[in-house]
Amino acid sequence: MRATRLCKFVLLAMASIGSASCAAAVGTNFSDHWWSPGQFGWGVAIQQQSDVLFMQVLAYDATGSPVWYSAAATLQATPATGHTIYSGDLYRTSGPVTPGSFDPAAISLHKVGTLNFDADTADTAVLGYAIDGVAVSQPITRLTWKTENLAGTYYGGFTYEFSPTHGPCIPGHVEDLGPLTVTQTGTTSLVLTIVGANRTCTFTGDYRQLGHMGTTHGTFLCTQGGMFGTYTGLEIEAGAHGLAGRIVGETPFCQFEGHFGGVRR
Repeated sequence: MRATRLCKFVLLAMASIGSASCAAAVGTNFSDHWWSPGQFGWGVAIQQQSDVLFMQVLAYDATGSPVWYSAAATLQATPATGHTIYSGDLYRTSGPVTPGSFDPAAISLHKVGTLNFDADTADTAVLGYAIDGVAVSQPITRLTWKTENLAGTYYGGFTYEFSPTHGPCIPGHVEDLGPLTVTQTGTTSLVLTIVGANRTCTFTGDYRQLGHMGTTHGTFLCTQGGMFGTYTGLEIEAGAHGLAGRIVGETPFCQFEGHFGGVRR
């Protein structure tokens, strides 16, 4: 009986959190190489520092010769719900041939238009720019070279903010802190287990790599109380020192959002 109820709830909850769970956030790290799948040979290199994106557009001119443009795009206020927007002036740069003695006086900057980076999720955006009056609008996504290996043991935890959806729910801040284990099977599945002071929670789902970030979506179950539901873990970044990510999800009566991560042990 309980298994049937869990199955029905999972299907409903997964449909309800859908794409909204992956909406871009002000804190999203957009540093990566971006492109339009199937359109080889051009792209956008992004390096983020605070609320500025330094962007290099690798494209072609009217003769088919490669050319690159650059922009320092700043975060814009009050975008549409679920969107994060950066805008700035777009420049074409020319300078001396290298290698050789560098002459700073030979560098020239020519403003060719403006650039707009409109992210609707952490991994997808629309790049809009105008060069000498010619407007371009192109959907782009992070370019993936290789799937990260997240498997290992960490010490950290999960922090959540709970709010009611229907029925009894205790709203507020919740923390599960302690040893964190990540098991990864190939490039397609992920299990995260946090052993907190009062309960153990296991998150089991698929895994997808886009650029240097990963996303997992599936179900979770906690001991000591039997809390269960669906979740989406996104913006998962791994490094030599640990991993971090963002999480959203639902239980039968609550929805939650928060963060997780840990240092390597």
